[in-house]
Amino acid sequence: MKTTPFPILLSGDPQHAAIQAQAVSRLKRQPVKPAPMAEDETPVIFRTFKSLGEVIALFPSIPYDRAGAFCMSYMHTGQHGAASPMGSEFARITRPASPEEIAPLAAELAAIGYKLRPISRVSFAMDRARRASASL
Repeated sequence: MKTTPFPILLSGDPQHAAIQAQAVSRLKRQPVKPAPMAEDETPVIFRTFKSLGEVIALFPSIPYDRAGAFCMSYMHTGQHGAASPMGSEFARITRPASPEEIAPLAAELAAIGYKLRPISRVSFAMDRARRASASL
């Protein structure tokens, strides 16, 4: 028997089948590949997780998913990933990173080709632009 990571509805109802197809479509969304490094500077926000002390770099102008709901992020461990820079929960569990905390991660990002422009917060205009640049 073939297994699937997606939930299966056992009902033969066509409405359930349509809901199932929509759910599977959402789950199958693949992250957008990291954008090639441009000549321009990339806006970045550095935050430190309060519980871990680990620094994360958020790239609010680079979409992570095809809908642009999440932005690209980078950490020493795990490297590129998704983040929600507009979420209040993220702000609650992190704090602004100090220059001493930022330095090692900024050097790592520069070594892989990023030209960074540190900013302190995401504007709504930047959030809209990221969503608009994502490919659905």
